[in-house]
Amino acid sequence: MYYPWEGLLTSLVRRGSVAVLTLSRPPVNAIDEKLLGDLENALTQLSSGSDAAAVLVRSAQRFFSPGVDIAMIDRLVGPSGSADALLAFNQRLQDFFAAWARLDLITVAALEGTATGGGLEFALACDLRIAADDTRLGLPEAKIGLIPGGGGTQRLVRLAGLSVATRLIVTGELISGADAARLGVVHAAVSRADVERTALELAHHAAESPRATIVGLKECLALAPSAAGYEAELTHTRRILESNDSRKLIGKFLTRHPRHDADND
Repeated sequence: MYYPWEGLLTSLVRRGSVAVLTLSRPPVNAIDEKLLGDLENALTQLSSGSDAAAVLVRSAQRFFSPGVDIAMIDRLVGPSGSADALLAFNQRLQDFFAAWARLDLITVAALEGTATGGGLEFALACDLRIAADDTRLGLPEAKIGLIPGGGGTQRLVRLAGLSVATRLIVTGELISGADAARLGVVHAAVSRADVERTALELAHHAAESPRATIVGLKECLALAPSAAGYEAELTHTRRILESNDSRKLIGKFLTRHPRHDADND
């Protein structure tokens, strides 16, 4: 793809081997049809020949995202709306987050301000999450009589365990970034001033691996733990060994670490 790419509410720029996806729907990145459409277009750009190896998702607003736009929910299920309309939007959200999770790039979310509802579900679909200590995170849908509809019930259980997920989803409580790190919802919590720098450094570090390795790692991790996961390790190891980029890295490693066996003693 060509950088920079700009949609109405999102943009993509390149920082070395990392593509930076910026959300910018004032004032807080509430998710509506237009923002979701922009995200779908950004995903298409990243899926069609991107030479980046990782993606950093950040916000240009004071919040990462509080989730689905309340005004849109009112329009979809209000007096003139229907349940089918909201279900159709939830299906789009699920489809986008599932496709984002399958993206053959390492995805890193930089979370500041608030990441709740669909905003947190987007972050949960990323491979790695860095939050500010004071970021507010949660799935509060139960408090307004709904359930998380973008895959949050499934991904939060897988990432943080049934006990933590049940507590957060049933109560709808919001927790700080620091608490989210302790509970395993995010990978690290840092000061607000350090969030984007830390997330970008993590993305660059992850991007050092060849694309074939990244694809294999993501599939194996998505299957874990299962018999299929063990089989995928063998399948992708064969593919990796057939990749020139991976063989070059293996060769460099072997050069730096010569054998220590009886013949060399």
